[in-house]
Amino acid sequence: MQFSSRVYNVLRDVAQVYLPAAGTLYVALAVLWSLPAAEQISGTVLALDTFLGAVLKVSTAAYNKSEEKFGGTLAIEDHEDGSRLRVKRVDPVVLTTQGEITFKIVKE
Repeated sequence: MQFSSRVYNVLRDVAQVYLPAAGTLYVALAVLWSLPAAEQISGTVLALDTFLGAVLKVSTAAYNKSEEKFGGTLAIEDHEDGSRLRVKRVDPVVLTTQGEITFKIVKE
């Protein structure tokens, strides 16, 4: 399972910021204002957050094993007068639209 970059970033923000904040807020307010089901609601939020974290971990592992994370390839070529680097398979759109690019390094 792999998510698009946009979906992944939204889900990561939900898992790392919004669900923990919402759960903490409800528990704090439940204690102060005697709101109902504080344990059930905080437990539910924690379970959802844990599940979402596991899904994101699986997605990250799939992405890291794929070729999609690379914006191009750097080929190392050995020559008698020294080694040279050659950039291969780079999408020019990636270079103009992203602040970073990751290259796969291969020896030719």
